[in-house]
Amino acid sequence: MNIPHPPVGYLINRISRLSQRWLDVRLKQFGITGATVPVLAILKSGEALTQKELAEQIGTEQPTMAQLLNRMERDGLITRMANPGDGRSSHVLLTERAVRSLPGARKVMEGGQALVTASFSTRELATLTRLLERYLASVETHLK
Repeated sequence: MNIPHPPVGYLINRISRLSQRWLDVRLKQFGITGATVPVLAILKSGEALTQKELAEQIGTEQPTMAQLLNRMERDGLITRMANPGDGRSSHVLLTERAVRSLPGARKVMEGGQALVTASFSTRELATLTRLLERYLASVETHLK
């Protein structure tokens, strides 16, 4: 069987893994990892959210989010406060340490994006983005 090109899912997975590895090495200086970036991005506004709300917004399972939040709390990136509306849950907030790390982390991520997209035209990037968004929507629709 002769496959003319690798499956799209394989390429996306490989890109994701390599990007994550590259990012983790460079974000280490700020005490964060690529896995923490979505949580940091959502909480940067200062709004306190529950673990459930974070999991829903990021699109991950609650046990996965619980593990990530435990690591982030251990590393001093988040703090949890009792949820006055529900004693079974807590609100998650960024610590001052996490807030201070955001500008540097953003520069690292923007630099990485610039590196890997330098050979693309604006039009090509727009097309790639649209195609990936369609692919993601299809995966979310058909593979849940």
